[in-house]
Amino acid sequence: MVVGVVLPLTGPQASYGVATRAGVELAAREVNAAGKVRLQVVVMDDQGDHALAVSAAQRLIAHDRAALLIGEVSSGASVALAQVAERAQVPLISPSATAPELTRQGPFVFRACAADPFQALAMARFATEDLKARRFGVLVDLGSTYSPALADAFGAAVEAAGGQVVARPQYDPSDPDFEAPLAALAEAKVDAVYLPGYAREVRRILAAARARGLGAVFLGGDGWDTPEVSGPDAEGHYFVSHYAPEEAGVRAAGFSAAYQAAYNEAPDAYAALGYDTLKLAAKAIAEAGGARGEGLRATLAGQRGFEGLTGEIAFNPDGDPAKGVVVLKWAGGQRVVARAITP
Repeated sequence: MVVGVVLPLTGPQASYGVATRAGVELAAREVNAAGKVRLQVVVMDDQGDHALAVSAAQRLIAHDRAALLIGEVSSGASVALAQVAERAQVPLISPSATAPELTRQGPFVFRACAADPFQALAMARFATEDLKARRFGVLVDLGSTYSPALADAFGAAVEAAGGQVVARPQYDPSDPDFEAPLAALAEAKVDAVYLPGYAREVRRILAAARARGLGAVFLGGDGWDTPEVSGPDAEGHYFVSHYAPEEAGVRAAGFSAAYQAAYNEAPDAYAALGYDTLKLAAKAIAEAGGARGEGLRATLAGQRGFEGLTGEIAFNPDGDPAKGVVVLKWAGGQRVVARAITP
């Protein structure tokens, strides 16, 4: 049975897509070796472009006869994919798209990670309880689906916890120096800055903030969880992730060893989410007994107790799992667990 995968393998979000593909392909090799079900994984690159994501999904469904789709990593492209999948009645699982609107596209749409509201709540809880921060700045990219949704949820959670958002400047990822938004944060005398964004702009903003001498601690979403962000400018700052080997326990050891052997690098959260998503899809396909469409969707929706690397996946009626997250800190170029937070 064909599983179609749509990911950004080139372009500004390629680091997420390449890691996800690696996790998917490693899981597929293990599934096929086990012999309970035979999967053909067909991967297409959408370059992070919504229109290319749509055409890739259409081709996978019409030409390759994909019974299930996996993708995308970003929220905007995943919503575009979801609309195609819903019309065709082909189940779609996004490994890492967090926008609430994704699973509102219809009953054929699922996600394998915690959504924006809980991710933002977890970081707000950590910032107010563990860091004792009270005055917050929020940097938001209004041109993306991902950034405003997390920014809104974080702001509401902070204020409910007794904190205050005292500055909310916008930023453009193409800004050469981010001087205006960083100046606004400095003037507001913030304790911490919430920066939900993708790796390329996050790395540049952290560098600009360090060069400017902005002393506030930066807090990020799961878009920070890539080696592309790590380095001197990220040191001491925190972000939310869906995976930490320390929390996954013994299951993570075998996965990490197999991944290292296959790709000569350590897996990140996107690799782990890709791995879990393919394993969950394979389980549902096997249990559906060759059914497609509604039969496969119902089997997927009924999954309970699937223990993945990133936590247990059991879907609620909206297609979302009730999963926790971990808050990580960049320290010495490594991801260090600061706190695990469950729903």
